[in-house]
Amino acid sequence: MSSNATSTKTWLITGAGRGMGVDFAQAALAAGHNVVATGRNPDAVRSAVGGHEKLLVAKLDITDEQSAAQAVAAAIERFGRLDVLVNNAGNFFGGFLRGVEVRRGGLDGGPGRRGAAVRIRTMIVEPGFFRTELLEPESTAFADLSIDDYADRTAETIPAWQAINGRQAGDPAKLARALVELADGGEPPLRWVAGEDAVEGVEQKARLLLAQVSAYRSLSTDLAHDDARVAA
Repeated sequence: MSSNATSTKTWLITGAGRGMGVDFAQAALAAGHNVVATGRNPDAVRSAVGGHEKLLVAKLDITDEQSAAQAVAAAIERFGRLDVLVNNAGNFFGGFLRGVEVRRGGLDGGPGRRGAAVRIRTMIVEPGFFRTELLEPESTAFADLSIDDYADRTAETIPAWQAINGRQAGDPAKLARALVELADGGEPPLRWVAGEDAVEGVEQKARLLLAQVSAYRSLSTDLAHDDARVAA
């Protein structure tokens, strides 16, 4: 997100042909913003988002750097600037830790995470389950690696995910309007937890982390060099 505070911003949204991306594009347009709605299939994006004088539809495959550069160039040519990037495109890949390839992030990304030097602000949206096509077969994949120790839990978990498809509590239109409100605000949070189920999950995780810190506080804090201890 750019730090520019003008009332009308230009949004570029990836994955705007279906799911949350459509709601994000429509909410930004409804708020009076310019929108560059992108996807691998521009016709699908046009059909899903609908027509609007402030809408530009562009082809963008997030796995293709040249495709991304072309979409950005088209956005600049049409609107002259980009203010908000919604990196929304993606699929749901389910499985247990040992069955999928994962890259972990730490609790603290360091002082450079908000891009202050170039006036870029970042907001990580951590949503719960919203009623989109995310759990449809076209958007969902499960780990191919089969581990016997996880077989019973996998047999329970996958049908449970499939069973909530179309019945998720989260309303993506409300999520989209809230995202626009945050993007239009002066200082969006680094992390925004979206949805009651997500809030409950994060609170539970936070309580667990604090309990673990408290349980081993003495052992954890007694690890400095003797000459580095702060004088009382």
